[in-house]
Amino acid sequence: MLAALLLIGCEDPLKAAQVLEEPRILGVRLVAAGDQSSLEPGQDAELEVLLAGPEGMLSARLAYQLCEAAESERGVPYCAGTAFTEATVDLDGTPIPLAVPSEVEPGARLAVLGVACLDAEPELAPDPIDWSCSDGQAGLRFSFDARSSSPDVVNLNPDLSQVSLSISGVAVQPTTGRPANCDGGNSIVAADAMHQVSFELGEGAREAGESLQLSHFSSRGHFERHYSFVAPEKQPEARLSWRAPNAGTTLQQYLVVRDGRGGVSWLSFSLCAD
Repeated sequence: MLAALLLIGCEDPLKAAQVLEEPRILGVRLVAAGDQSSLEPGQDAELEVLLAGPEGMLSARLAYQLCEAAESERGVPYCAGTAFTEATVDLDGTPIPLAVPSEVEPGARLAVLGVACLDAEPELAPDPIDWSCSDGQAGLRFSFDARSSSPDVVNLNPDLSQVSLSISGVAVQPTTGRPANCDGGNSIVAADAMHQVSFELGEGAREAGESLQLSHFSSRGHFERHYSFVAPEKQPEARLSWRAPNAGTTLQQYLVVRDGRGGVSWLSFSLCAD
């Protein structure tokens, strides 16, 4: 099963996806008991949404639906019928409770559809591609393809507890989304310079036979590429270059890891270029 975050709508193809020039949804994650990404019918789970922009993580109002997914020629899932769950909540970085109905069939293909609005209320329509915000803006829409658990479908989210990041040999510790600063609270990297960035994920980041997709984002500066891929037989690591911004600049970097089977996890890093 291939499960991934799919943004509904078109982005400027000339923009570098790894650079956060405006608010964007970078990842969607489902968490059931035991850190499973596959949902247990009749059991509670959680929904997490990573929304960030040039200044770091953002708050918003979020409307979402959980439903059985229908096959779609659009390339993104949509609901085959009435949603199991529909709600509008505050998106503030805390997990959102998600009740999975007991009538969901084991191994069923599911969809989580949502729209986030920064300064307005989300407005739903019969077709999710028309979901918008009360201020007339299109909103930040997403569609996430998931599965319910079955004897043949049980998947864990990537465990990123062993991840280490170094930038030109400087170890950088993960943060919990707090704003970056240049007052000694964050790692400092040389400004206006090209750096070699190394991610070591550790074997806990994947289950046997999984390929990993790593998405790289930076609120300032520029990664050489958006994605890194790790084949099952390769070490779970990635190396790439990154151009740091001007001196005195604070920034956030994000690493989003997907296992191609519905598992998603992420980390954020706060830096100062000086």
